[in-house]
Amino acid sequence: MLKEVSINDLVVGMYVHSIATQDGNLKIKSRGLVTSWATIDELKSKGIKSLIIDPAKQKQRQKSEQPDVIPDEEKDVAVSYDAEIGRARFLHEQGKSLCKRLLVSLEQGEGIDAAITDDLAGRIVASSRRNNDALMTLTRIREKGAYLMEHATNVSVLMANFAAAMEMDEKVIHEMTMAGLLHDLGMIKTADDILNSTTRLNESQWQSVRQHVIAGVDELKELEGVPESTLTAIAQHHERIDGSGYPNGLKGEEISLFGRMLAIADSYDAMTAERPYKKAVPPNKALKTLLQADNHFDMLLVQKFVKCVGIYPTGSLVKLDNGKVAMVIKQNEKNPLQPRIKVFYSLTGGHYLSPKEYDLSTPRMNVDIEKSVLPQELGIDFNRFFNESIAG
Repeated sequence: MLKEVSINDLVVGMYVHSIATQDGNLKIKSRGLVTSWATIDELKSKGIKSLIIDPAKQKQRQKSEQPDVIPDEEKDVAVSYDAEIGRARFLHEQGKSLCKRLLVSLEQGEGIDAAITDDLAGRIVASSRRNNDALMTLTRIREKGAYLMEHATNVSVLMANFAAAMEMDEKVIHEMTMAGLLHDLGMIKTADDILNSTTRLNESQWQSVRQHVIAGVDELKELEGVPESTLTAIAQHHERIDGSGYPNGLKGEEISLFGRMLAIADSYDAMTAERPYKKAVPPNKALKTLLQADNHFDMLLVQKFVKCVGIYPTGSLVKLDNGKVAMVIKQNEKNPLQPRIKVFYSLTGGHYLSPKEYDLSTPRMNVDIEKSVLPQELGIDFNRFFNESIAG
């Protein structure tokens, strides 16, 4: 049965049957799967107000893309990167779709169900336990026009791995993963012209942005099922060790362990994302910035975070000294400068290669990483290649 939905409720994975309402006289014919948030932004820019979707075809697509439905007895079983990456990609898309629905619900003054976030957090933790490199890879696959949804999902993945690396118990790992998913929910109260500004914000605009912490916590306090530790982390994720943070200017030990952890994961992911007002920085440079900001962050925790994500984080792209480009797919604890990689591009030839896996720590390799690179520096559509040739 066909269903009409608002453009604000359209998410990646839905199947568009036709356009229902739009502004202007421009006739637009659009039918097919929504495969990216950029497509949704394009439809909005063309004045689309509502669409007719086919839920049956949406379900058919999800069934064919390895949904995260795993027997209980297999949820904690370690699997290979290749075995988990398909499920991880599907789960990451679900995370972005959920965050989109939460933001839309708040914008429209509707209630949100914390149980849905709780369930997703559990599946993120389970995927990370099966293979922590798969979901970490997805945190590096950036899509234009999807920052808030991507950022929340990415930070939840980072927090799941960070808390596990800290050897916290399962309950706390779960609660920190929820904190990642919900930490920027209050941003929906910030005006779009501020969020999408291409110029430096003035003090009045910054004051508006800073209100998102209080706004988010106020919304979450009204819900059942949001743990106290989750609320604490969210309330403190912009506090800084030297007292320069907000909203309460807390210092040092006044900031909880959870708040200090979330501050690190949030800042790292924000630095590595491209925004209207700034360019993205490679992951290793973001980590270096964190290590140099000892007045803002807990340095012991930053060092543990760096060890957790790796000097060359999983999913990041690296240029090799043989003129090829590879994606990092697994950390090497004994030799952090020599991770496991998948080579996929030749700079000298200017073309893609069939992805091939290598362990740089193998003596016979005799190949080293020259530096981290970003897809836009290479002028390649890495997202498409990743989806078709690595995660497909």
